[in-house]
Amino acid sequence: LEFSHVIDAGTSTQLHGDAYRLRQVLINLASNAIKFTPKGSVEVRIRFTPKDTLAGTLVFEVEDTGIGIEPDQTESIFQPFKQQSGQSNREFGGTGLGLTICRKLIDKMNGFIRVYSEPSAGSTFVVSLPDVIYSQSGPSGIYASPEGPGSDQPVIDSDSLNSQLGSMEKEKV
Repeated sequence: LEFSHVIDAGTSTQLHGDAYRLRQVLINLASNAIKFTPKGSVEVRIRFTPKDTLAGTLVFEVEDTGIGIEPDQTESIFQPFKQQSGQSNREFGGTGLGLTICRKLIDKMNGFIRVYSEPSAGSTFVVSLPDVIYSQSGPSGIYASPEGPGSDQPVIDSDSLNSQLGSMEKEKV
């Protein structure tokens, strides 16, 4: 399995958001992609597009070349305890709650999550979060400020992304 990630050059600003929720969604989507891709590749792409001097849109894409999802099931997989029908739910396990939780978390951040998929060709999950606050100062990455200035904790930077997603890939083997 080949794993890669791309953080768009335009994402070299300091972004502020809910670190815990963003991390949970990204790791869940990447874990699913790895789990449902017996061979091929998984790629995580992150980009940020400023819309004014204070905020912009953050987009995560997780693309795999795995088993894919039947067109009539792309919406139902976001429902509690629903998994793609067929052997995948028995073969791959899981509770059927991960994508439901992801959708609820993204909804709470006024964003959306969509899936584009083709059976036997893979899937791309896209998360879009509008109105993410950013600044040009400070280290690059996505940070959360739950306690106010000075308590920022990184959510995503290149080193931690490699580490977290690399360990998920090793666990699969």
